[in-house]
Amino acid sequence: ENSTELSQALERILLLEDGLKTFSEELETLRTSSARNTNMDVMWLMTSGMLVVFMQAGFSALEAGSVSYKNLTNILFKNLMDMSISTLCWYILGYGVAFGDT
Repeated sequence: ENSTELSQALERILLLEDGLKTFSEELETLRTSSARNTNMDVMWLMTSGMLVVFMQAGFSALEAGSVSYKNLTNILFKNLMDMSISTLCWYILGYGVAFGDT
């Protein structure tokens, strides 16, 4: 009787050990996929940011072609300041709103 109880307890322990091993493997898979998702999020943000910078350059070219030569420097400076101030405002305010913990 004691040997059957002991063997049943041993089987339960082995099943529990297998369950914990499976849980550990699933947890590691989740960590890996979470890191992969984070990397993809960063890649998407970098790609989107590059597209916005190219869009600013396109607007600069469009506006430069729409004004006379004597106003070209003012238009290009205006677009440079627009991009600089927008980047600074995003760094100060927007990043915390978009990716903050709260």
